Amino acid sequence: MTADEAPFLQPVKRRWLPVEMTTAPTLPDIVDAIAIEPYYALLLNPFYRKDPSASFGKHVLTPSLALTSFAATTPDHWQIRYWDENLLDGPPPLNPIPQVVGITVHLTFATRAYELADWYRSRGAKVILGGLHVLSCPEECAPHADSLALGDGVQLWPRILNDIERGCLQSRYAATYESDYSDDPPPRRSNTLGFAVGSRKRVPGLKAHQFAYGRFNIGRVDLFNNFRHLGIFCVRCLRHRRH
Repeated sequence: MTADEAPFLQPVKRRWLPVEMTTAPTLPDIVDAIAIEPYYALLLNPFYRKDPSASFGKHVLTPSLALTSFAATTPDHWQIRYWDENLLDGPPPLNPIPQVVGITVHLTFATRAYELADWYRSRGAKVILGGLHVLSCPEECAPHADSLALGDGVQLWPRILNDIERGCLQSRYAATYESDYSDDPPPRRSNTLGFAVGSRKRVPGLKAHQFAYGRFNIGRVDLFNNFRHLGIFCVRCLRHRRH
């Protein structure tokens, strides 16, 4: 085999990557005040840039276990909605403004999470930030939130909503890891309809096998908790390069 025929010496063809998978939806600059809906909570999974050399968006196959678990603990008199920006259905719900917005934060999409948090806070919503990045870097996250949820949100979410109702929201809530998962309610997936029937917006040229949602509903996966933690300190996850 000659050098010219060696497969790893050939230039790699640039992979197709539509702009919808690289750029988060624009949040509108609304001047007029929008009414805040009492007892309405919105749970948000922020947009992250897709990698054409890996999965185009593996997270759309699996509705966020954390957020759907929090939804299951929401009191009945609260309206709860789940929104995943990675379904490419545009910006999250804006009218009416939710009384409470819960946003999960990972290092990969922390900048987008802060943008969403600041947008909703400037319009009167109470923003709660949680997730691995909040647990790792609370001081960085604090300026963008009314409150931080540190640790298991299944324990904390009902307490946070109750304190909001009483007008005594704390700046931080910390959970323990001593509770048994068997005591937790099953994840509430009724708010993840987009994962089952897909986004109404189709990206031109997008193939079903490249992005497993839309009208095709290919390969949807439901997750469950097996144990409380991995038992290892995953440096790669914590220090993954921010896009």
